[in-house]
Amino acid sequence: MAAKRPLKFATFALSLIFLFTLASCSFLSDESSSQSAGNAAEAQKAADDAKSRLVPADTLNRAKADADDASAAADKLKDKADAMRAATVREHKDPENRSDAPNTFRAIQEYQRADEEAQRKQQRYVEIHDQDQKARRDLEQANTALAAAKQRESISPEKTDSTATAESTIWTASIGSALPVILAGLGGVVILGLLFWLTWRTITDSRIKTDALIRGLAKKEDDRFQEVTAALSGLREFKIQLANVQSDVKFLNQTVQTERQERAAERKYATTYSPQVRQSYYEPPVPVLEKEVELFPTSASSLLSRRGDQDPIIKPDPLKGILVKDPDGRGQLVLVQDQQVPGGIFYIVPRITRFQTKEDFYNHYEQFYDCTKPAAGEVWLEQPAVVDKVDGGWRLQNKGILEVR
Repeated sequence: MAAKRPLKFATFALSLIFLFTLASCSFLSDESSSQSAGNAAEAQKAADDAKSRLVPADTLNRAKADADDASAAADKLKDKADAMRAATVREHKDPENRSDAPNTFRAIQEYQRADEEAQRKQQRYVEIHDQDQKARRDLEQANTALAAAKQRESISPEKTDSTATAESTIWTASIGSALPVILAGLGGVVILGLLFWLTWRTITDSRIKTDALIRGLAKKEDDRFQEVTAALSGLREFKIQLANVQSDVKFLNQTVQTERQERAAERKYATTYSPQVRQSYYEPPVPVLEKEVELFPTSASSLLSRRGDQDPIIKPDPLKGILVKDPDGRGQLVLVQDQQVPGGIFYIVPRITRFQTKEDFYNHYEQFYDCTKPAAGEVWLEQPAVVDKVDGGWRLQNKGILEVR
């Protein structure tokens, strides 16, 4: 079946070419017989039209005479107006003013009207002359075409009584005239076939390349998806481990603080006994209640609410490089003393318990506390900042750690 398809296509194409050739011969035969008559009729019609548009000689001469007369009359009026204008000027009068020089003004107006009339008649003569010249050129071209058509009719082959000879002559002329058309048709078929083959080949190659490109992109996307999935899985595991470490750190921090405060309580109660009296028995230290111990982490608002208004408000002194008490009570830090530690430990706690923006941290607390992610939110103390008592105030010993939740 595949081998018969090209043969069927070739047969169909040759049949179309043969029918096209016959139709072309018939058309050319009819055309050759009627072309001469048609050309002669068209040339005669064009000649008649050109004759009808010719301008009569008396009309053209009359228009030229009118234009010349109007120009001459305008020239005379111009000379008169110029002479009167010069005389008026010598009299120190305005020639354009009707009240000062009415005669001069009237002469100038007459000249202007005459000049306009002369220009109008001259334009009319030019239009008539151009129309006549165009009609004469068209008539000349039509006469030339008519003569050529009549010459072709005079040299065309006359019909003879021999029908076979006439048909043979017409057929030969038709074939000769149709041969270029036939060759052009064959060339067109070949060119169309070549263009179709090239188009089909280009489309096929493009489809193959596109499919390969799509498969490559799909494989790259799959590989990238696997990499992203693995990275996300590792990130989730890391976050879980980090949460566990943070929980352990908080627990250890609370344990260390509790242990430190219990030891301070033991030393405090041990000093109440006389050093000369020997104790024959062991008295355990008084346990420290949880409400007496500041446990961290804790929110700044809850710590300050437990302390009340008993703690002083302090502020930085840039000149001395220390923290001093703010007599106006507008400072951004609160000084907290932990009496559970021997000698007491001084903490500085943020007075702003909730940040509106991250700039609150950078403007007031960056030099006293560390914070990994400053932002708007509630302030929590992971570890308080510790200060030492010095002359005139307090000096920072250890920076604290803040967290915004």
